Amino acid sequence: MHDGSTRMRLNGEAVRQFSTLSTFAEQTVALEQCCVPIDDDVPFAVAAIVGLPVLVHLVTGMPMSWEIPAFKGFNFQGGLVMRPEFLALWLALSFYTSAYIAEIVRAGILAVQWGQTEASYAIGLRPNRTLQLVVIPQALRVIIPPLTSQYLNLTKNSSLAIAIGYMDIVATIGGISLMQ
Repeated sequence: MHDGSTRMRLNGEAVRQFSTLSTFAEQTVALEQCCVPIDDDVPFAVAAIVGLPVLVHLVTGMPMSWEIPAFKGFNFQGGLVMRPEFLALWLALSFYTSAYIAEIVRAGILAVQWGQTEASYAIGLRPNRTLQLVVIPQALRVIIPPLTSQYLNLTKNSSLAIAIGYMDIVATIGGISLMQ
């Protein structure tokens, strides 16, 4: 029996079987089986997923900010402010990397022989279950090595872009005469 301090979630199959039992003793045993303890690392994972982007935003000098727009002079001031250099860097890295990742995944899926798909259809699997149970698991062995390489490449490119390219763009905005 679980103590009251342990958080629980319900196992769906055990709950369905619970409704078919007749005696109180069988229901008590089944109720014990339908509760599965929740992992205690879940709050830490949620905090890391939410807190890490906020921390990166603060550490990078808040390249994006939001203010309430106000009409001043002949134009609006405030609102969402994003440095154009940061936006250019972000879009360039995103498009470049997404194109490579899309090609890696496409090639991995096409690497699975068509006979595997036909065999899964022959045993009665529907197309979505074929993709989940047959194609993707076999494609992952082809996808993971180049995908890992591409993520490492993205890390390297983003570090170099921040250190070299972003500073060069920002420095040229200040004026060419400052560099002489």
